[in-house]
Amino acid sequence: MKKNKKLDYDPYLRACLVDCFDLYSDAVSTLKQAITDYKSNHYEDANFQVSSVMDASTACEDGFKEKQGVVSPLTKRNNDQFQLTAISLSIINMND
Repeated sequence: MKKNKKLDYDPYLRACLVDCFDLYSDAVSTLKQAITDYKSNHYEDANFQVSSVMDASTACEDGFKEKQGVVSPLTKRNNDQFQLTAISLSIINMND
């Protein structure tokens, strides 16, 4: 995406991508903690953390929708993350 010249001309699109980067960067450490909590049988904490990562994918996608005509280049990735976190939540809730 860094090579995409459209980013140089569309500051809104670039800002959305920066926001998504921040959301996903935080998600990495959050998921690591969720794994630790799950392994320690702290299912409620793991559930909360995985839910926040699920919210991050939705927030990322929603950011692009705030301006008409802007299309998210991350839709597939956001949807994939949403589905993976939904599966993870199902597994956590089976143990809760």
